[in-house]
Amino acid sequence: MSDTQPNPKPGIPDQPNRPTPHLDSVIPAKNSGSFPPELWGSNASKEERMWGMGAHLVTLIPSATIIGPLIIWALKHNQSRFVAFHAIQSLRLQIIAIIPIVLMLVGLKIYGLGCFLMPVAVLILIWVPAYALYGAYQVACGRNFEYYLIGPWVRKSMGLRGSKK
Repeated sequence: MSDTQPNPKPGIPDQPNRPTPHLDSVIPAKNSGSFPPELWGSNASKEERMWGMGAHLVTLIPSATIIGPLIIWALKHNQSRFVAFHAIQSLRLQIIAIIPIVLMLVGLKIYGLGCFLMPVAVLILIWVPAYALYGAYQVACGRNFEYYLIGPWVRKSMGLRGSKK
């Protein structure tokens, strides 16, 4: 018996009977050489991707900016390096983003010089949540994601190296 079906469209060659690909198989398994396999979004389970996405999204809640990723890391760091990686890089991004804002507030109170940092603080207040949303989306889709400069720093601190090809 043939594994092809009759072609309903004339002029198009018969195609073998293939199942419709599942979304997980559409996401490419091959990744850039800088990511170790345990951090590949395509290798993470749906639950790991959910926790990784949560580590980025929880930072949008003002009272959970730093404590949220820290709690996710504390709950999941022994179970998944993927979740630990995303929680730590989200935490570090938030800490780095808060420093200029705190300096601006201290400068306004003490020296009156905080107005020079005001444009930087406004840019940070717009850029960081947008970047966190983008990271959450990438993680949820099963794609590789790391914050610029922060991701490699986190990989190095976790003792992870990129896969060499």
